[in-house]
Amino acid sequence: PDDFCERPILPDILKPTDPTDPLSYVRKGAYQSHGYVEMVKCLHESNSWLPTLPDGWGIEKAPCMRISVIDCFKEGGVDYPASMKILENVGRNVGIFMQSLASNEKRKEQVSTC
Repeated sequence: PDDFCERPILPDILKPTDPTDPLSYVRKGAYQSHGYVEMVKCLHESNSWLPTLPDGWGIEKAPCMRISVIDCFKEGGVDYPASMKILENVGRNVGIFMQSLASNEKRKEQVSTC
């Protein structure tokens, strides 16, 4: 254990995969991270403005969990994993896009296969 950082254990379904091995997600049990990467790629095909996730993306480690008053005033801590920053950017855009589908039947048809 590290006195500076205590991390929760991540389930295998969120972990990164090997982008050179198409069945890596099955061997590692990383179904959720792999599925999200594939869904975002599919949405990107008909909506090129949407950012994508890199092949093999997954969360390698969780952010540190500490109880400290100083943390309340710190922005962008050094212990925040890069994969989480990528997810925030992509997830925010995918969320906005999915909300826009509610009122647009033509767009719904474009992405119905995803």
